[in-house]
Amino acid sequence: MSEHVDGSGSGTVAPPDLRLTDGLSAAAAGWICPTWGLGAELSELADLVHFADFLVELLSVPSSRRQPRGARLAYNCAFVTFTLRRTDFHGLVVAGEWRLKLYAISADGQGVPEQLRDGAVETARSHLPAGSGCGFLIVHRGEDATWLLVHWWQGDILCQHLLRAGGTAGGFEPAEDHLFACVWELHVIDHERRSWAINGLDGSPEGLRRYLGDAMTVQAGAFLDETAGR
Repeated sequence: MSEHVDGSGSGTVAPPDLRLTDGLSAAAAGWICPTWGLGAELSELADLVHFADFLVELLSVPSSRRQPRGARLAYNCAFVTFTLRRTDFHGLVVAGEWRLKLYAISADGQGVPEQLRDGAVETARSHLPAGSGCGFLIVHRGEDATWLLVHWWQGDILCQHLLRAGGTAGGFEPAEDHLFACVWELHVIDHERRSWAINGLDGSPEGLRRYLGDAMTVQAGAFLDETAGR
């Protein structure tokens, strides 16, 4: 890539006066994009071309559909692609007087085996308090561990036990106290929060029925904007 001296005599290399297809200059783009938090100098022409393509595509998308920090566009200039993991709904399970939705998330997109799900449900039975109500379970077969999240509602409070698979097949043990949930598990938790607030919070039989019937699924590799409203 050729050097352009800025004319100040300092020998500072300035960006070439290239124009992007939407009329923005490379100088106007600033060579870095603080709004998107890139903080990375576009030092190669290929990076500039990719950045120009990104700006054109970004500006062509309605503002309500734009994703922060380039979540959907992966370029060499430090964009990170985030996609959701396969999330399946496996119906309702009964644990004592508790009625729970059962979700399974898999990092490899292959689904969670039935034996593992059954072991998670049995573990959950021993971690629920006395009483009755509604909640949900998440079994997450991740990259570094298999996790079990046991959730139940007490009025407007969501309660949780977090466990991870131990050394025995199908066995779970409590996870560290400071851990809560990962970004893929939080996607399910957010759905359940909204569904409980809309349907189940008043405690009416009809509202609880609607809550228990409101579940979500996610295809492997889906983007956040593709699951909006589910």
